[in-house]
Amino acid sequence: MFYRAVAATCPGNDKEYNSNNIYLNTKYITDEIKASEVLLKQKKEQEGLQFYGIAEGFGADRYTDEASLIAIRKLLSIQKRVSGNEISDNYDEAADSLYAYLEDFIKEANEAVAAKAAELPDQNIYASVAAIALYETAAITCNVGNTRIYLFRKGHLSRLSEDHNQAQVMYKNGVITEEKAARHPKRNKLTQYLGILPEGKQLEPYYSEVEVKHGDIFVICSSAFCSAVEDESICSMIRDSRSLSQIAEKLMQAAAEKGFSDDTSILVVRADAQARTAAAGTGTAAAAAGAASTAAAAKAPRASGENSSAAAKSKEPPAEGENEPFINKLKRFLGLSADSENEKVWPALLTFGCCILVVIILTVLGIKIYNASKSPASNAPTNPPSANVGTPSSQAGTPTPSGASPSGSPSQTQSPSSAPTQAPTEAPTEAPATEAPTQAPTEAPTEAPVTEAPTQAPTEAP
Repeated sequence: MFYRAVAATCPGNDKEYNSNNIYLNTKYITDEIKASEVLLKQKKEQEGLQFYGIAEGFGADRYTDEASLIAIRKLLSIQKRVSGNEISDNYDEAADSLYAYLEDFIKEANEAVAAKAAELPDQNIYASVAAIALYETAAITCNVGNTRIYLFRKGHLSRLSEDHNQAQVMYKNGVITEEKAARHPKRNKLTQYLGILPEGKQLEPYYSEVEVKHGDIFVICSSAFCSAVEDESICSMIRDSRSLSQIAEKLMQAAAEKGFSDDTSILVVRADAQARTAAAGTGTAAAAAGAASTAAAAKAPRASGENSSAAAKSKEPPAEGENEPFINKLKRFLGLSADSENEKVWPALLTFGCCILVVIILTVLGIKIYNASKSPASNAPTNPPSANVGTPSSQAGTPTPSGASPSGSPSQTQSPSSAPTQAPTEAPTEAPATEAPTQAPTEAPTEAPVTEAPTQAPTEAP
């Protein structure tokens, strides 16, 4: 199973720091810069053992971000420690290994935050955390505090975490309804958190196990986000999105519209049976960051942790899996697949289609013009030659003496222009008579010099 994730975080209104921290399989936010919105995005799918999580810091303003950073660094420490371990391909054995890893993480993170709290007894620092460990099709989630984890599968959203606050206790005891618990003032009074001292109450994290299916989407979100956006809206926005970038953009935009009352963070992980498109784009990154910047536009980008970047810098070409079916590649290219990252394919596709249509139209017109120029009607003569037939027939019927001058022949060849229709009709009846040449020119409509040539020819014949 392959996994790919994107995360976004933004500080609350009028805050110069962000008490939240996000963890993307060794990527996290460092403490070098205390400000602003961050978008972390994996450039390609990950396989093998993976960890993701969000931590929220509480207590004195000056140290809240330090509490969350301590927890995230412990998650990194656990991942580095177990990365060389061999995990069984058997589902149950793999799930047991993941459970043990998260159990160690919660224990060590709690001890580290408690130690820091002991150093600063006046600050009352503590942290809330939610994390997920993945290997192939096995997934184990855990949470302590109000940070939540959701699973989106086949159009439905289910919660994999449990809120650890006084409002939730009242709901479990039947004192209030679930709807009232979501808005109750005591929903921010945590009953479980990282930083519990050994002599204090017992730490009881909540765990859940999931057998991952292709297309599953995990969403980890901070308590401020959950207070601003309802579960139904989260489900609807995921269902209507075609990519992780769109999901992150819509979720952060929804939180921004409600106003960032506190630090807000989301982390989205998608499972794929095969490696799919991996693209990091400035367009999608800027969109998600832009949604966050509606409440903190003046804040500078915050630095990211190991092997991470504050935001995606350029859009890379898609890299499909080698064994991916052709129909899936085609759907993604056309923007029809649910997880397509190619969000700007339609303008290019429309332009390409218009070019093809223009080429077809020009080709058809060219063929029609060519056929019209080669048709027989265009090669027919404009003046039919039948009008010249009368002159030779009239000459043939007139006996020309052997002593006649040859100058009479050219003079008679010009007569068809003056009387082409009468010469053939009179030639057969008056051919033996010697007066035929004299009558032919007298009946012509015009008295051209042609009439003098035939009159002289018969007088000289005797």
